[in-house]
This record gives sequence, structure tokens and C-alpha cells, in this order.
Amino acid sequence: MHTESYWEKFKSARIKRGLTQAQLAEKLGYSPSTIGMYEQGRRIPNCYTFLEICKVLGITTQDVFADNKGFNVDQVLKYIIDSLKREKNVRLNGIVLGEQEKNNISYVLKLILNKK
Repeated sequence: MHTESYWEKFKSARIKRGLTQAQLAEKLGYSPSTIGMYEQGRRIPNCYTFLEICKVLGITTQDVFADNKGFNVDQVLKYIIDSLKREKNVRLNGIVLGEQEKNNISYVLKLILNKK
């Protein structure tokens, strides 16, 4: 059985809301091609954009990351690890994290993911 990826869930939610890529892009302040790349999995939105897309589409992060067997924490942790690598201004409790702090958090999350 195929489990939809987050970008397929974005596309499904957009279509359910009757929005074109251009309309969604306008609401978010992005280009339609950026939305297209998100929906094809060719580009990954940063955490802020990810949450904004969910808000505009009327879905939650749990809707996006849930599969038929329930909430998939592995996907969320992997997304956070990727975001920590990519994003420059990652904040924790309102404070911008330094590279070492981001590396430490990534390390702990990787340990959790690799725990059997």
C-alpha cells in the first residue's frame, strides 16, 4: 500500500480546497514554480514555510506526517534534522541556535532514530 508523501498531501489538500498552484503561491507570497517544486518533492520548504502551507491549506502537521498506521515520528525527526542543517536562523525558545547547538540537537535526534 502506498503512503502519500508530505508533498502529495500538500497537493491533495490544495486541490480539495479548490486552489491552483498560482493561488496558493499568491497567498504565501511565493512563485507558482516554487509551489510546483514543493509538490513534486524537488524542493523542501523550510519549517516556517511548511507551517504556513499547512495553515493556508487548513491541515495540521500531523495530517501531513500521519500514515495509515498513525503518526510517524521518524519522518518528523528526519525533517527536523534536515531543517537544522539547512536553516540559518533556527530558534529555540526565541534564541537563535549556533552551529554547535544545532549539531548537538541533530546528534541526539539521530541517536533516537537509530535506537532499536
